[in-house]
Amino acid sequence: MNHEHVWESKSKEIRRMNQMAAVAAGWDGQEDHCRTCNAPVIEFRDKLSEEEYYISGMCQECQDSVFGA
Repeated sequence: MNHEHVWESKSKEIRRMNQMAAVAAGWDGQEDHCRTCNAPVIEFRDKLSEEEYYISGMCQECQDSVFGA
């Protein structure tokens, strides 16, 4: 999964803050892991869920938990 296009639109400072917050919450720093639960990110239900991953870094299960799906 490549989400470079999303990161390119964010400033360097914003990217760094996002990564620091995720690490503080327990993220292991691996780009293909959920920034909420740290599980490997495998697939998404739909395009909207995949786009949400690019924004929040949450896997499908965490998105479902947060957004009540």
